[in-house]
Amino acid sequence: DPVFGESKASFATQLLLSESIVDFGENPTLDSAILSIAYSNPGYYGDTTDIMHLEISRLEDVLFSDSAYYSDQEFNSSIIVDHAFSPMPNKYIYTDTDTVGAPLIKIRIDNLGQYILDATSDQLNDNLSFVEYLKGIQLRATNINGSILYFNLKDIRSKFTIFYNDTLS
Repeated sequence: DPVFGESKASFATQLLLSESIVDFGENPTLDSAILSIAYSNPGYYGDTTDIMHLEISRLEDVLFSDSAYYSDQEFNSSIIVDHAFSPMPNKYIYTDTDTVGAPLIKIRIDNLGQYILDATSDQLNDNLSFVEYLKGIQLRATNINGSILYFNLKDIRSKFTIFYNDTLS
């Protein structure tokens, strides 16, 4: 940015199970896995007409809920996907009479979905066991040319959904 200089943006978070004792059945077959993240309102700073790249990594370090982390915190991680997209933080979905959905970004991460489907029943027993198995993910903007986006991870639409065995999620 000509005024503020170089900008960096990233965050790390844990994924948690929606219920305890998750059972995907015998030999589940992945259809797809989607990371959905709701935009905050306001949803951005800058010019959203440039293509943005998000690098999503699987954390190798444990995040602790009772610890303080700083903005310059580095985590050991391995990249699982690099996603290019056009930010659309103001694009609502409308029908003839109603707003169907607020702005949200969806990223397909099948290899992470398969990693979760490959977990043992002990690793899917509760969130404590699950977080030991999947320590978390990190999203990092790899080219910030035009904007920085604001996300709301506490929004009900911010989630990771695995679609498997043709009809289950």
